[in-house]
Amino acid sequence: MGGAIKGEREVAEFMDAVRVMGIVTGLTVLISMLAAGVIHVVFAAIRRLHTPAGGAAGKGE
Repeated sequence: MGGAIKGEREVAEFMDAVRVMGIVTGLTVLISMLAAGVIHVVFAAIRRLHTPAGGAAGKGE
């Protein structure tokens, strides 16, 4: 039954690694979403400042 104990330990280590990777991935996604939101707001503000008062916005939107 030594193999079973070793297997359980390996599974526990693997689950810890998966948990850590999940946390890291979640934080990365959260940070990237926050950064994208900040960049979007900054660029929108810059576009608004550079757009003439009576004119239409330059591209698309």
